[in-house]
Amino acid sequence: MKSEQNFIIKKHNKIIADMHEIGVWIESFHIYSPNISRTKLKVSGNPGSLLVDTHEDERRVSIIMQIEEDNLKKFDGKKHLIYDLIFSEEPFAIVRDLTPDREIYVIQEGDYDIGNITPEDGVFELELTMVDPYLYGPMHQSNFQNDAITLLNEGTAEAYPIIEATAKEDVTFLQVAKEDEYMMIGRQLDAGIQPLDREELVMHDTLTTTTGWTTGTATDIERAISGTMISNGTGFVVQDYGSGTDVYHGPALKKSVPSPLQDFRAEAFVRFPNGSGQVGRIEMVGLDANNAQIFRIGLYDSKPSGNRTKAAARVGTLTNGIRITDTEAVYVDNWTNYIGIYRIERVGNTWSVYFAEVDLATGIHHTTHRRTLNTSEFNQELTQIQLYIAKYTASWGSYDPVNSIFEDLKVYRINEESEIPYIAHEGDVITLDHQTNNILINGESRLDLKDFGASFFALNKGVNHLFTFPEGAYDTKIKWRERFK
Repeated sequence: MKSEQNFIIKKHNKIIADMHEIGVWIESFHIYSPNISRTKLKVSGNPGSLLVDTHEDERRVSIIMQIEEDNLKKFDGKKHLIYDLIFSEEPFAIVRDLTPDREIYVIQEGDYDIGNITPEDGVFELELTMVDPYLYGPMHQSNFQNDAITLLNEGTAEAYPIIEATAKEDVTFLQVAKEDEYMMIGRQLDAGIQPLDREELVMHDTLTTTTGWTTGTATDIERAISGTMISNGTGFVVQDYGSGTDVYHGPALKKSVPSPLQDFRAEAFVRFPNGSGQVGRIEMVGLDANNAQIFRIGLYDSKPSGNRTKAAARVGTLTNGIRITDTEAVYVDNWTNYIGIYRIERVGNTWSVYFAEVDLATGIHHTTHRRTLNTSEFNQELTQIQLYIAKYTASWGSYDPVNSIFEDLKVYRINEESEIPYIAHEGDVITLDHQTNNILINGESRLDLKDFGASFFALNKGVNHLFTFPEGAYDTKIKWRERFK
């Protein structure tokens, strides 16, 4: 028989345990009322107090559970299973059988114990904290029609939407208005102003063929070029690393950009699935007309005893250059089996680098790393891009390489800033996330584009009317979860 108070536990949006299925009886489950804290001010001569502020605080959840086993060893194992399920560094979700369309998010604070009724049976009371004091319903989604939508929020509290607008043309701004509130990025086009692309795509190679690519040029000590790089139909991979006595050696291919670039951005999408005992590098190199190295950027792992992905970037060469970034331990754990992009940009004397893993399901960038450098050196025009994958060899032995892949390459010319630049082009997706107060374009955070007077807003309880501008420029949809007290 299943307890009417039974529930499941979800972590990272996945069900990890049904309490009934693991043999836990839920005796009681109680969510405490909303916890309201007030700030009041007493004013001399006035009766009572003035209400200054109202704040919805954390809520408590009290659960009483029983476990029963055949022997003490099984009892102890069940106890530690529960300890593991309830512990979490981040809030986890609970969904009750009584209300399968509601989720709460809780954390454990302090310790608790499971008291023995007999050597094999136990009961315990668990206190959890709802740091977010609301119950959440399922995700709703609706599409705007003719740049407008009317929707009904049936929750008992405001809801925070996620708005996704796919551009149907080149655009300089996006505005979403709700009654007297609005969110806007970019700038409206004034009469007589010609918008301009700050970043003009001059080369895009999906790396499905090596046609047009030639053998690379060795530019740094410790990095010899040997072996063969091919396309597997989806990206560039190593067929043969060749041989060499340098610390790193492997194949490289290079390709000319359509015209020399002074201000530019170069970006590669890569996979770096470094497993234990695997070491290697995956790098993008910029060359001038004389094959001199202007920059080098990439990922590497030089620790055969474990996974330690590092980001590295420099202008100039190893012996005659300046390091922009070299992360030793910032994202060691999170960057294991890296799937994402890295890019390098030069505008005038300012160099910028950006690393980001990409969620393939959503396109959202995460676990990012940025650095900038100002220098007047190494200002040659960029004429070639070189892609390099290497294995590690030392006098005491050779290690398994990382099965690295280059999957996409883009190079942009950076033009002078227009008074009103384009912010998106046909097919680009702009996300206004009012839950996390973030703005994304194609998954990358772009809060710098937010209009000064704009604000992230909530959907009111009841009927809401929303509109997008400019007219006819976007296909727009909105997602939200109703919240309940």
